[in-house]
Amino acid sequence: MSRELIAAQSGWGKSWVTQQRIESNIESFDAVVVLDYCDEYRGLAKAGLAKWLGIGTEEAALTVDGWRQLMEQNGAVVAARAVSAATWREDVAATVARAAFEFDGDVLIVVDEAHFVARMRKTTPKAVEELATTGRGAGVATIWITQRLAKLDATVSSQCDRKMLGGFISGNDIDRVDDIVQYPGKVHNPQLDTVRGLPDDLLDDDSEPTTLSHTDPGSEWIYSTRSGEYDRIDSSQLTMDSTHYGPEGSTLSKPTHG
Repeated sequence: MSRELIAAQSGWGKSWVTQQRIESNIESFDAVVVLDYCDEYRGLAKAGLAKWLGIGTEEAALTVDGWRQLMEQNGAVVAARAVSAATWREDVAATVARAAFEFDGDVLIVVDEAHFVARMRKTTPKAVEELATTGRGAGVATIWITQRLAKLDATVSSQCDRKMLGGFISGNDIDRVDDIVQYPGKVHNPQLDTVRGLPDDLLDDDSEPTTLSHTDPGSEWIYSTRSGEYDRIDSSQLTMDSTHYGPEGSTLSKPTHG
């Protein structure tokens, strides 16, 4: 069982890439729970690949046995948050983690905006920590998604044996990239042009050591494994059947002179 980290700054296309990863792997598991922090993965339900479930106050009180039964009855569940971050972390995520350990079969747990669930320098629920550290041995695979890598509990990031990392501008986030990969983390800074010391597999199509960039309509990512496998990926070359419904929000207009 794998533990995968998907991380990039806001606007880099994390949720699209994550949905593609879920769709590509969903048939390999007996049960899947997507802890959907911002309601970005309902396209999986619209495509008939999962059941959508809004998590309000009543649903947040579900027991371990209740979640296990949901997994048994539905196979795949997209759980969309409609409670506070604290309730989501302490009640929902922790209970789902325990239910995954009790489920009889292979399970995939996807944790969106994982820095709110497993927080750097703050208390991470014990069950969530166990999900990151011992879930693999219990038949539980995980995908952790974050736009704030520096705020994600190091216990989680250090346990991930596969990583899909995009662009970062924050120096703190890039420092964390350096801590968890085996190649120069500066390649993830789109404000730079080139970076020294890149493995050949991470050079661009012209064999140049350029940093990652948006590729219109996609963006560039680096997939790496603990065993030393590297791949530079353009998300515009990836495909999926389900539609992505990420909340883009409104755009502020450009200032104009009166």
